[in-house]
Amino acid sequence: MKKDKKVVNPEIKILEDAIVNRYVRMISAVALFGIGIWMIIAPVKPDHASVEKGSVYLLKEIWSFEAGVVLIVIAIAATISIILKLRLLYNTNFLRTESGYYFFEGKKRRKGLPSIRDDEDLLVFDKEHKKVVKFPNYYKTKYNKFKKVVPETKYNCEGPYWSGDSSGFTFFYKGKNYVDMEFEIRDNDLVVKLSNNEGRFYIKDYKLHKDNKVWPAEFY
Repeated sequence: MKKDKKVVNPEIKILEDAIVNRYVRMISAVALFGIGIWMIIAPVKPDHASVEKGSVYLLKEIWSFEAGVVLIVIAIAATISIILKLRLLYNTNFLRTESGYYFFEGKKRRKGLPSIRDDEDLLVFDKEHKKVVKFPNYYKTKYNKFKKVVPETKYNCEGPYWSGDSSGFTFFYKGKNYVDMEFEIRDNDLVVKLSNNEGRFYIKDYKLHKDNKVWPAEFY
């Protein structure tokens, strides 16, 4: 009976591919370690490219006890790096892309969560689990590179908070970001009225804090 192919959820395929890639690198590191051991045990250069020695024939010019030690050190360092990366991939991480980001907890993708910029970081609010997490240095992170997510205890999922720059601002309250708002500038301050009478807020020193950092707002 023909077995059905395993169907990979497209939402986590990018994570699955990264994990497989690390295991392939692990195999290469183990092979390098084996060659290093071989050099130490038999430091005499191979005489010919036999079937047994064909895979390492190109290394015969550097074949020596010392080279074996170097290869072992490189293999061990590579293995440690791969293991650390696998630990990251199997735990909570994010991946920045040109169109946004992927947020994974274990091998489950979380999406649809509100977020707000805090300097070079990104704060993500998980109201369902009553927690806030931070993507450190998100705005400096290279695309398509997995990075660690850390807990953020300075903020909560209720707010109100705001963050802005010279082009505008983002307002967060009770688990969501607001775009449809009325506001009134008062000197350096700002009064914000949310749609559907969901609240009025006072942002003190609005004009002085257009720095992409998260600041609290006051109920008004």
